[in-house]
Amino acid sequence: MREKDPGKTGRKIYHVIVTSNDGTTTTFQVSTRKILLALALLAGCFGFLLIVSHLTIGAQLNERLTARKISALRTELAERKAQAHEYRDRTALLEKRLLTEQDVLRKEYEAQLTDQLTTIDILEKQRVAEIGELTAEHKQMLAAHQREYETALSDREELIVSLQAQHRQELEGLRTSHAVKLEELHEIHELTLANQRLRSDLENTTLRLANLELLNTAVKDLNERSALIESVMERVGVKIVNPIGAEQVENIGGPFVPMQIDNYQEVLEKTADYVQALQALPLGKPVNTKISSPYGPRKDPINGKMGFHEGVDFKGRQGDKIRTTAGGTVVKAGKNGSYGNYIEIDHGNGYHTAYAHLHSIFVKKGEFVRRGDTIGELGRSGRTTGAHLHYEVLLNGKHINPYELVKIATLTHTFGAQ
Repeated sequence: MREKDPGKTGRKIYHVIVTSNDGTTTTFQVSTRKILLALALLAGCFGFLLIVSHLTIGAQLNERLTARKISALRTELAERKAQAHEYRDRTALLEKRLLTEQDVLRKEYEAQLTDQLTTIDILEKQRVAEIGELTAEHKQMLAAHQREYETALSDREELIVSLQAQHRQELEGLRTSHAVKLEELHEIHELTLANQRLRSDLENTTLRLANLELLNTAVKDLNERSALIESVMERVGVKIVNPIGAEQVENIGGPFVPMQIDNYQEVLEKTADYVQALQALPLGKPVNTKISSPYGPRKDPINGKMGFHEGVDFKGRQGDKIRTTAGGTVVKAGKNGSYGNYIEIDHGNGYHTAYAHLHSIFVKKGEFVRRGDTIGELGRSGRTTGAHLHYEVLLNGKHINPYELVKIATLTHTFGAQ
């Protein structure tokens, strides 16, 4: 039966009535708090029993597992001990076999060494005997050669004495005959000299005539070459300053006398002036290839804009030899911005040539070069789209079109070695 506790507000009290077999009843009063305390105590006891039982059972399980592991380890240890004993027995057996084999090998080696020493002793004795025999033979041969040499020397001395006596007799006879022949030869020589004088006079006369003819031919040839050189120089626009016969002064006069062929000195001097001027001209090609880009306005190959090309480009392969077109002094040799590897040569009379985009340079600043000398190799250094040679000709510091000079390639062979 449940009712409220009159002493405490809201607390409930339970009445427990217990009836026995004899009909007597017993009544208990239990509050809610006591019931909760009893339940809590019961739950604590049950949890404690669970913990104790768990610890007890876990300890037993651990002991069993440990015992099993110890048993397995003991079994494995016994097996390893058995293997160790077996390995030790095998090792001992192998050591015995090895010692036995070493003894056998040592005995065999000692026997072979003994045999070899015996053989060496025998060979040494044989060699000593052979050396003795060869020494005896050599001594005999030396003695025989000595005897032969002494006999030959004696015979040669006798021969020399007899030859000397014979030579003296022959020499006396030759002296006598030589005196007679000398007189005859002297007379013949006098006659020969007279004939030679006559022949010499005749030959000198003939040579003078021939020289006159050759001189006339040479002067004509020089006139022809002078005219040819003059026409070539007029073609490329080069003039000679005050050449022979071109100088004019005032207040002169006199009768006109046509130039005779004997006045060859003036022709020679005129030709020399032309040749000297041509030697300073950069004639021909610096590389034996075709022109890939001419002088003048063109579209730039890098940016596509219109520009002015101050030289000509020769196509070629990297490594092609670059040669000078005239003799002169190197004034620049090295890197030069967008020109890459660059060479500039001063040829005198205001002429300069420039070679750009080289792969390698063979000359240095201040070096003198001749026409046709190799100064570098064609390449693709600097601002370029591929391997080629950029070639420029400057006159008094200004760029000129090298095309007319490049066309006259044959003159480089005519004057290249001068």
